[in-house]
Amino acid sequence: MRAKLETKAAILTAMMSEDRREVRDTRAAIYNIVSLLTVSSFALTAFLLEKNLFPGPANLCVLADAVVLAFIWAFFLRYKADLYYARQALKARQDLIKGLNESDTTDLNPFPSVSKVIPDIKDRELWWLPVMATMAILLKAITMWSIL
Repeated sequence: MRAKLETKAAILTAMMSEDRREVRDTRAAIYNIVSLLTVSSFALTAFLLEKNLFPGPANLCVLADAVVLAFIWAFFLRYKADLYYARQALKARQDLIKGLNESDTTDLNPFPSVSKVIPDIKDRELWWLPVMATMAILLKAITMWSIL
């Protein structure tokens, strides 16, 4: 798209704003889903033990915990990949803004290929959340197994 430098910058700035919002929303989804599934594991165990509907509730509790752990890791890994792709797009658009100049008359492509873009921010600190959730659920499962 042929446009003035100010127009190109405004378009890229608006798209970067959307990218940042997507990053924030994805990070929040990771926190919310992992926290919700961890708490649901404890609530499910309490429900199964209180009602005592099934013989051998420890086996059912451990099975339920295994399913919850599988969901935690599946959701986390999927959202972590989405977060990486959002960071790639954000970095690509930042690079486009840095490359804008008055003498550039080429078309603006606000959707560049990001396959080779390496994000500046890695979000490595998010790994502690599913790891701690896994440890808590495993500790609960081991405790339930040894008590029952």
